[in-house]
Amino acid sequence: MARLKTFRKRTAYRAGLFIKYHLAKKEKSPVFLIATRRTGSNFLLGLLNSVHGISFLSEVLHPDMYYGVRSSCITKRAVLRHIEHSLNSCEDRLCGAKLLLIHMQLHRLGPDDLRKRFPQARFIVLYRRSLVRQFISLKFAEKTGD
Repeated sequence: MARLKTFRKRTAYRAGLFIKYHLAKKEKSPVFLIATRRTGSNFLLGLLNSVHGISFLSEVLHPDMYYGVRSSCITKRAVLRHIEHSLNSCEDRLCGAKLLLIHMQLHRLGPDDLRKRFPQARFIVLYRRSLVRQFISLKFAEKTGD
């Protein structure tokens, strides 16, 4: 039931992105925030979105979210097109998207693929200095459902 609901929401959302892209295509100079889990990326996303004139999208590749991309039977070209259509939906000229490394790997997508599709793109790579603390934080989050 939940999968069907996600499918319907995703279909409607993607149709809206497609229509908006083709009716009002805007030139964007995207910024990609590439991160792994438990690195503070949601905190940074909140800070960036609080600045007037900047819009950042959250995890546009997340396979379990309606605004994301399913995890199988989708080409790299379609994934890049989804990112482009999603960025076009931002109202601000300076916009970006948070991409988790695990979702990029799921679609065999790397920074070079993003650079080819978006030559003007800038990148923020977010990582945590202590991998041990990141791992502990991840395990704690999994246990508590955070």
